[in-house]
Amino acid sequence: MNWLLLIGLVFAKPTGKVVVVGRPLTKMAGPLAGAKVTFTLDVEMAPVDGVPMSRARRAQTRVELKPVAGPMQQQTAQILDPDACRFRVPLQANWQEGARVELHLIVTGDPLPTKIQALLPPGAKLENEVWILTAPKGDLVVDLPACG
Repeated sequence: MNWLLLIGLVFAKPTGKVVVVGRPLTKMAGPLAGAKVTFTLDVEMAPVDGVPMSRARRAQTRVELKPVAGPMQQQTAQILDPDACRFRVPLQANWQEGARVELHLIVTGDPLPTKIQALLPPGAKLENEVWILTAPKGDLVVDLPACG
């Protein structure tokens, strides 16, 4: 296989569909004190005309919201769309000042793509394999390489 083609695949931007995995958190009543968000992406690499391409078998979010007042709320969402190359997980909400959001990003598959790029809201910090966000003002965006 041509090495230039392989290098191009590593740096290629996704050209397939963009999908939103989960409901907007901005519709939640009252301010939120924190949350735990788990995004799981199951991918596979398969040759298309002899070129290795990645595709998503399944994308899933699980959100546990902690309102300032009231019981904890849970949301789950799943997308089964092999044409999707960019995944957006809504994180913007009516956060209480200093609200702590734990973001778990799990990628599974065999074999795994060369590099999956996650674009996190500003201020994200990695602590023990968990991304910590403080009252996030943006969404999580995950791009599959060599997709589309």
